[in-house]
Amino acid sequence: FGIDAYVGKFATNNLAYGVHVGYNFESLKSNPGTDLETRTSDNIFDIGVFGRVYSDPCGPSVNGYIQGEVGFGFGNQTFTNNNDDELKDGIGTFRAGLRPGIVLYLTEQIMLELQYGFLGYTSRSITAEDPFSGEEIATYDRWGGFDFDAKTITICFMYILPYPSWNSKMNGSFDDFGQF
Repeated sequence: FGIDAYVGKFATNNLAYGVHVGYNFESLKSNPGTDLETRTSDNIFDIGVFGRVYSDPCGPSVNGYIQGEVGFGFGNQTFTNNNDDELKDGIGTFRAGLRPGIVLYLTEQIMLELQYGFLGYTSRSITAEDPFSGEEIATYDRWGGFDFDAKTITICFMYILPYPSWNSKMNGSFDDFGQF
């Protein structure tokens, strides 16, 4: 489960940039219904920047884009064993990469955005206390390359705030999008 907010601005007809904030929650149960049952949950807050390059319109209400992004995340991971003993660890994340997407303009002010895939680099660190020495230790999980699985699918509805003379302010970038 995750929720994200993007705030951006068009720099030119086909170029937009902005910032992103979000929250992600993941929960996993291992060995359910047994004496070895454990639960792990992650709470991560994200912040980042993005830039988009839009293609020429693919039709009267469709447009493609490539989004470049850099982001950081921070939060915690809670591990609970079958005795309900909890252990909390710190999490830090980093990502940099590209995501392809398309935009469907449903009305003048409502858009449906679809993204699928990721090409880039991600890193995740978990900081925990060593139970034997009491020292803080960090483990790292790094990944780079193409990722085209279900977790990279994003579906988003966007609302464009009303803006007087929108088309003239956008240098005619919406000339081919119906009523814009």
